[in-house]
Amino acid sequence: LGDITFDGNKIITTSRSSSTVKRNSISLGSGGKFTKLNAKEGFGIFFYDPIANTGDTNTEIELNKAEGGSTTYTGKIVFSGEKLSDEEKKVADNLKSYFTQPLKIGAGSLVLKDGVTLEAKKVSQTDGSTAVMDLGTTLQTSSSGETITLTNLDINVASLGGGGVAPDPAKVEAQASGKTVTINAVNLVDTDGNAYEYPILATSQPFTAIIAKAGSSGTTTTPTDNLKNYTPPTHYGYQGNWTVTWKLGTSAQEETATLNWEQTGYSPNPERVGSLVPNTLWGSFSDIRAIQNLMDVSVNGADYSRGFWVSGLANFLNKSGSDTKRKFRHNSAGYALGVYAQTPSEDIFSAAFCQLFGKDKDYFLSKNSSTIYAGSIYYQHISYWNAWQNLLQNTIGAEAPLVLNAQLTYCHASNNMKTNMTNTYTPKNVTPSEIKGDWGSDCFGVEFGAKAPIETASLLFDMYSPFVKLQLVHAHQDDFKENNSDQGRYFESNNLTNLSMPIGVKLEKFSHEDTASYNLTLAYAPDIVRSNPDCTASLLVSPTSAVWVTKANNLARHAFILQAGNYLATYNIDLGSKIQF
Repeated sequence: LGDITFDGNKIITTSRSSSTVKRNSISLGSGGKFTKLNAKEGFGIFFYDPIANTGDTNTEIELNKAEGGSTTYTGKIVFSGEKLSDEEKKVADNLKSYFTQPLKIGAGSLVLKDGVTLEAKKVSQTDGSTAVMDLGTTLQTSSSGETITLTNLDINVASLGGGGVAPDPAKVEAQASGKTVTINAVNLVDTDGNAYEYPILATSQPFTAIIAKAGSSGTTTTPTDNLKNYTPPTHYGYQGNWTVTWKLGTSAQEETATLNWEQTGYSPNPERVGSLVPNTLWGSFSDIRAIQNLMDVSVNGADYSRGFWVSGLANFLNKSGSDTKRKFRHNSAGYALGVYAQTPSEDIFSAAFCQLFGKDKDYFLSKNSSTIYAGSIYYQHISYWNAWQNLLQNTIGAEAPLVLNAQLTYCHASNNMKTNMTNTYTPKNVTPSEIKGDWGSDCFGVEFGAKAPIETASLLFDMYSPFVKLQLVHAHQDDFKENNSDQGRYFESNNLTNLSMPIGVKLEKFSHEDTASYNLTLAYAPDIVRSNPDCTASLLVSPTSAVWVTKANNLARHAFILQAGNYLATYNIDLGSKIQF
């Protein structure tokens, strides 16, 4: 089963001096008549070329007529000019189809699209069926014809003006003198599914949508009950409500319907949301944490002498999604160049410069590349404070210094994001494109820590070090515009602030003469203060009406940290994992 489509059929008339070409799918001539035009539910008969019938004027043609068996016909009979070229649309005959027979819409729908005219001797409609018209189309009876009676007329919202200018109204006209036009109800439909993405709906405004006109001395009857503050079914794009009003036209036989649109908001489709933008701040957050950990390892992971050190660094963050949050991934890798010095009083100073190359993706349409430059300063002081020694002696019967540390880290990321839009939510006659945006982000990290390395006689470990840290990270994303496309967006700046307090213990084992070691760290890290990132976004074509808030897929506020490392002679390996809950 499938649709029946008439497209590209032509009548070519030649003469000695010239030839004419007209589009035509069916021409019955003076002796023919239509006896059946039926389409099953979910299917349609599509006339992209017009039909012509100059024959029988008495036999009624009923669209989707019931046949008395188990098969029912509730599909679409469509007349459309959308496949015509601009030159072909200039020829009126290419857009006009006509029946000399009376026409009845028995079930399903009769659809007129993209500038076509359909003429019949008489037009009537059965309850439960629909007549669907684009603005700019015409449904009429001939100059020798009869009446038009529509029980349910649907206007296609997608035809209101995707190009930014509304076309001429849909026209329902009985051309014969004294013949009437009756419309019992007018409703609004979105036949393409994405009509509310058109910028023409960005502001409240009226649309002249229907002209109903009876023949001279005839009467036009319009609905007594019209839509008022009608809210369309749930959809993406511009939000609002409709009110339909009728008024007398240019003559006593003419009535004009106006669709009054009141715009109330905007709901972005999933392709426009752009959650990867605030999520990149969590990538910066994880990079800062990785650099802080590297600085700690450079100081405490090996017994360095004064001088320089070099290290590679890789970082990976993957956040799963949910029904309302899109998952994302951040990974970065690069190098660090550092200096290390120890004073006679055993205070330690270390500083490093890092360059990382990052990638972010939302597993959907957007990917971001970033170049990251960072610098970090680390300071450690060993204290033999008497009060501290007395406290340890009285509580656990041990002696250990109090090791205090502080570090300050800053990184700057230059981001370049690409989003490849698809046709899924794109309205008709709009071609999706790749949109690009670039921006900078800055991230600061401050850490204060304290630990007490306590020796033990355990066979598995020589030392355990209870510790507590206070870690503050603040990240800022600059605002930016995606200027390369008319579908581009503007993202305002946003921020991430997080204060956490990891508490745990580090277990260490050393070989003979300290030429090798391994360690295991266990910690619980709650976030005690958090300001999650989110930013206000808007479409460049409608900066004041197409506005929404893009929220990040935030990390959990509680985490369990498991980290293992080892040191041997001249190399150091440190691997860690964080489980958040």
